Amino acid sequence: MMEGKMKNVFKAFMVSALFFNAFSANAYVPVADTLLGQAIDKVLLVAGKSSIEKVKQYRAVNDPKGVARVKRIIKNIETFSGKSLRYQNPTIRIIEGVKNEPNAYSLGPAIYISEETLSILDNGELTAVLAHEIAHSEYGHLLARLVYIVGSPTIHLRDLAFSDIFYLTTGQADEYMERIIKDGHLTLVSEIIENSSVRQELQADCLAANWLEKARKKGWKLSPLDLNRATNKIMGIDLGNIDDDTLPPVIRYRAIVSGKHIGSNCSL
Repeated sequence: MMEGKMKNVFKAFMVSALFFNAFSANAYVPVADTLLGQAIDKVLLVAGKSSIEKVKQYRAVNDPKGVARVKRIIKNIETFSGKSLRYQNPTIRIIEGVKNEPNAYSLGPAIYISEETLSILDNGELTAVLAHEIAHSEYGHLLARLVYIVGSPTIHLRDLAFSDIFYLTTGQADEYMERIIKDGHLTLVSEIIENSSVRQELQADCLAANWLEKARKKGWKLSPLDLNRATNKIMGIDLGNIDDDTLPPVIRYRAIVSGKHIGSNCSL
């Protein structure tokens, strides 16, 4: 009885922390941000085990060499950043992804990278992408994205964060995924992952560019321009040839080319 009460108190505390944080001035509480990342990672992990077509992109790929490559790069990022990263040993998830849509994203304690992303990027480009994703974690952007999602129902996040691990261990992934698709949890997960402001992306680019510049000065074959090379490969176009300076990818591309991030404290 007491154990059950304590569990409920803990749940209430964590959800309260999450929402207090989302509407605070900084929109950032490390514990709540980590909790949210773990919750979303859990949902995507189940999604990958499901046979439902809509979520097959999250299916995990057994790629020890790819995981080792990513981990080496993350260690290098910590070395040339000159600081201790929030997540020094994040969980690396290599996923199938969507064909012709290479992608990578950080959930804080977990980083997701599609097979295609690993295959098309060289080490400099992959370092730039991972530096950008880790920068999102350093600024607590995952949790801050909740502020940009109008009307995110509390009940979804509560159920998302504390849904049973049972479905992960019994093979009933389809049943679980059907429920969270019906209840709207999957939509919320997608929105949190995909919806971010230009400000967040520029901030992440800024921090990553400064790390890459530090590495360049130490003699490593890295450069802030690797961010643009990676973006061009991922998007399949040369953003430098696009004249519309109102497009977010073009805004980011030109900020990197201008070098204005270098030496900045990235408080955009």
